[in-house]
Amino acid sequence: MADQVPEEVKQERWQRLMEQQAQVVRRKNLTLIGSLQEVLVCNRDEQGRLWGRTRGQAPEIDGVVFLDRVRAESGDIIPVQITGVSGYDLRAKQISTKSEHAAQVVDFSWLPL
Repeated sequence: MADQVPEEVKQERWQRLMEQQAQVVRRKNLTLIGSLQEVLVCNRDEQGRLWGRTRGQAPEIDGVVFLDRVRAESGDIIPVQITGVSGYDLRAKQISTKSEHAAQVVDFSWLPL
């Protein structure tokens, strides 16, 4: 077809778009640090790490939540506190009560977006 954009221009544009998208997701994920979420425990990855998804994480679209210090099995829905961000994924630890969550709240508003 005439007047097509050269392949190298397409690739460069795609790369810029993906970098911008990664920044958007990182900013969104950083706002979740310290929050209480419910996670559906899904499985273990190839490294043996237990992982799950929040209500807002769609399969094959969004990242996952890697679970630290968790006693759960696939299919369980557990309360967690989000403790960190790694690329498109979140890290979290299981909590037992809201009072435990309240005692560990940390102000991350100083983090640059």
